[in-house]
Amino acid sequence: MECGLVFITPRMSAADYSEFYATGDYRETVSKYLPPKAPLEKCQANYAKSLCKVTQDTFGRWSGSSVLDIGGSTGVVAAALRDEFGIIPTVLDLATSELESASVKGIEAICGSVDTFDPGKRRWDIITILQSIDHFLDPRMALSKAREWMNPGGLLIVDIINFSARIIKDRFVESGCKIDHPYGLTPSTMQAYLDQCGFATIASGMAVDENTCKVLFTCRRDLPRPGTTPDKKHVIK
Repeated sequence: MECGLVFITPRMSAADYSEFYATGDYRETVSKYLPPKAPLEKCQANYAKSLCKVTQDTFGRWSGSSVLDIGGSTGVVAAALRDEFGIIPTVLDLATSELESASVKGIEAICGSVDTFDPGKRRWDIITILQSIDHFLDPRMALSKAREWMNPGGLLIVDIINFSARIIKDRFVESGCKIDHPYGLTPSTMQAYLDQCGFATIASGMAVDENTCKVLFTCRRDLPRPGTTPDKKHVIK
């Protein structure tokens, strides 16, 4: 395998995944195959607290800016960024029950998926894809849409679970595989996606929660480089 992209097979179709998320019980289904963990919003709050720390220098300069949080779930993270940095968030997600929680927090909540959402001429200063990119059936399409929806001079902030680090840490491949994660990404593969889709990485590195092996990328718009491939020394064989 030359690309380094890990994927589950068989995968559900886009329509099946949309129904899976829209029903509102997909987290309960997935949790049956995972170790017990804290309630969803508590986990998200812990993530948001750490995220605010590692993005202080980034978001601290963007007070008053508009942010589209793709896959923003209950709005816990968006609300934390709003309260900490004074940004104006919008959450896009398919899970209607979780969007209701976002609305209660005073956040604009839009029910939709990255592949079907049409914002018209509306654009945002910052696009965030947090704890979400590995849920998408087409990461390249999602990144291309994010680039299209950004204002000139805007930012993309996206994180991944480093698949290779996760399986090394846990010592078995299954720890990196979930039915709601069609793909497993590594930093090298993600960087290739960003290059191909027209993003220049300003900063990247371990972030937010080292136990889950997350890597955060902060990017600006650049010219697409469609021929970019991952560094082969990082490709999982």
